[in-house]
Amino acid sequence: MSWECVLEYDDAKRVTAGSQESLTKAIRRAADLSIYTEFHHGEHIDSESNDNQLVRWFVR
Repeated sequence: MSWECVLEYDDAKRVTAGSQESLTKAIRRAADLSIYTEFHHGEHIDSESNDNQLVRWFVR
């Protein structure tokens, strides 16, 4: 079975591949779902922090 990206965003949260409709259809078909994201620690974990460490998160 092959892997297919059904929805992808860029840094500005604009859709760059696929669509929300494609993701919805895949989930309704009980497709396996994997999520990958990355962000800077100081942007999301602790917004008061100057820590610019890149956090990579992958869930399968």
